Amino acid sequence: MSGMSKIAIRESSEGLLRLMKQQKKLLMHERVQALYLLKSQGGSS
Repeated sequence: MSGMSKIAIRESSEGLLRLMKQQKKLLMHERVQALYLLKSQGGSS
């Protein structure tokens, strides 16, 4: 897909999931959730 940027996410999927569950604010939860979804669906990111 054109226009896609490749980013490296250092945290593991499990770590991001744990961090996402700890978030109290909706905005931060959504940000971590976006990283988690990219990591879990992105393969080797």
